[in-house]
Amino acid sequence: WFDLPPFIRRERIIRDAISAFRRGEYALSIYGLLPQPEGVLWDYLKEANPAELTLEELIEIQGRSYVTVEAFLREILSRLIGTEELPFYRFVKFAEFTDDGTLNRHAVEHGISLAFATRENAIRVILLLDFVHFVLKELEHNRTHHCGL
Repeated sequence: WFDLPPFIRRERIIRDAISAFRRGEYALSIYGLLPQPEGVLWDYLKEANPAELTLEELIEIQGRSYVTVEAFLREILSRLIGTEELPFYRFVKFAEFTDDGTLNRHAVEHGISLAFATRENAIRVILLLDFVHFVLKELEHNRTHHCGL
């Protein structure tokens, strides 16, 4: 993972979170890793400014004058996976949220979910971060090879 600048910037956090996973501290692992895909994409977007047309389309879809990194991540994943509803990023009203161990970014990061800290959920987050790395590596490869670099 540490061959791309957005991952290099987060190396300590990622390594600490993976160490927590290995020790069986799944809550720490998830808390450390869950926000990283958005941060990695944010860094990449700032540096590479890829797919301006795609970003403009996404802004239009959201009906806003800007695009959130979360929305960009959701859009990438939904196009690649072929479904609109992504498990981690599903909108939930906290009053209606059932804390059944389901991994939900908003419920976890706002402290609403407490039953999320399972090995399976930690692996899901690790795989999501790995997937983001794969996508960015492909984008970087395409960008550098099409620009004659």
